Amino acid sequence: MIPENRRENITNKRDNESNNTKILIFFNTLYLSLIFCIAVLYYLNLPVVTNKIIFIPKGSTSNIVTHLNKNGYEMNIIDEIILKSGGFIQSGWIDVEQTRLTKMDFLIKLLTSKAALKTITLIPGETSYFF
Repeated sequence: MIPENRRENITNKRDNESNNTKILIFFNTLYLSLIFCIAVLYYLNLPVVTNKIIFIPKGSTSNIVTHLNKNGYEMNIIDEIILKSGGFIQSGWIDVEQTRLTKMDFLIKLLTSKAALKTITLIPGETSYFF
C-alpha cells in the first residue's frame, strides 16, 4: 500500500500543515488583539475623582502626565499615548466641570476644556477695589 508518487503525498501534507499553522497564527493574533482592546476599554471606563478646576503646567505631554501622577491622578503610558494622539493639552487652570468622570472623559476634558474664567462686572466711575 505504498503510494506510487511518494514525493507528491509528502508535499501535500506539508502544504496542509503550513496552511493550518497560518490559520492558527491568524486566529491567535485576532484573539490577542481582542483581549487587548477589551482591557484598554475596561481601563478607560474606570472612575476618576477630580477637582472642578485643575492646574496643568506648560510643557510636553510626558511632563503633564508626570505632574498629574504626582498630584494623585493615576496616569500611565496608556493615558500618555491617548493624550499624544488626541492633540495638545490646554495649559494653565482648566475647568473640568464635574468631579466624577470616567478615565476617557477625564482625558477628553484635558484636551478640550477651556481656561477657568471668572466673570467680573465693571461699573464705570467706581473707584473702589471691591464692588
